[in-house]
Amino acid sequence: MIFKPFPLSPRYQVSDTGVIMGLSGHPLKLQKLNKTEYLTVTFGRKLKDLLCHRVVAYSFGLLNEEQFRNGKMFAVNHKDSCKSNNNLSNLEVTSYSGNLLHYHSKKYSVTYLVRNCSLEALKEAILIKEAI
Repeated sequence: MIFKPFPLSPRYQVSDTGVIMGLSGHPLKLQKLNKTEYLTVTFGRKLKDLLCHRVVAYSFGLLNEEQFRNGKMFAVNHKDSCKSNNNLSNLEVTSYSGNLLHYHSKKYSVTYLVRNCSLEALKEAILIKEAI
């Protein structure tokens, strides 16, 4: 595990596996799932509910400060589509259109649907693929 300081609050350390620690050496227990099922973390009063995958990407140089602060322009994609897997090797920076293409390619892949979706969703995806 490699740790780097979080640039906006250097007293916190961020690992390449998505663990965020304070100076005491203990992992932060503030991570929670937000309504979109992404893990979030709060760094004091000014930095609240930051998306953990964006914190990891920024801390390890995948995003610069402007890209980190402007979340509407740059998406951090989970390659395996697992929103709780914030491992650096699972993250990539993309445009929002690229992120949507990735999402839909996973959403409508038969393997993904069989593992994660209902029979009705699988039938709907097959109908959509046949129409394309």
